[in-house]
Amino acid sequence: MELLLKLLTRRNLTLAAATAAAIYCAGRLQAYPRRWYHDWRYPPQGSAGAEGADIMLLKEQRDSAQLVRRHDQVLAFLAQAEAEGVDVSALRSKADVALQLNSERYRRKAILMLAEVELDMPHKKVQYIPLYPAGEDEELPADVPGRKVGRRPR
Repeated sequence: MELLLKLLTRRNLTLAAATAAAIYCAGRLQAYPRRWYHDWRYPPQGSAGAEGADIMLLKEQRDSAQLVRRHDQVLAFLAQAEAEGVDVSALRSKADVALQLNSERYRRKAILMLAEVELDMPHKKVQYIPLYPAGEDEELPADVPGRKVGRRPR
């Protein structure tokens, strides 16, 4: 009992409460010192400068020209499908809308729209011709891939 009375003094209880409060605050407020350290260690970059602006302008022009070329390719495919007698007016209008979205902000959506137009485009069915004429009365040649010739000796 004397040990308990010696340990539970006003000074020891104050130190225990201060330690508990420090641990609680450290857990709750640890993001702030980390952010301060990160901001001090890695300061934000300044402006891009004149050279950076030129590079960004050239990139914008290149991306814009690439979208226009892709639109022209899609229109060529649509013209070919239209020559085959397929109605592609809805797809053509969707491709034109995609070309109107040719700005840096909406270019990704425009590329997606052009890809959708390419996927929705009707294609002519392909007729496959067999490599070897295989009738019931004909026997396949020995060099046909996939044909079992015999077991390999061990």
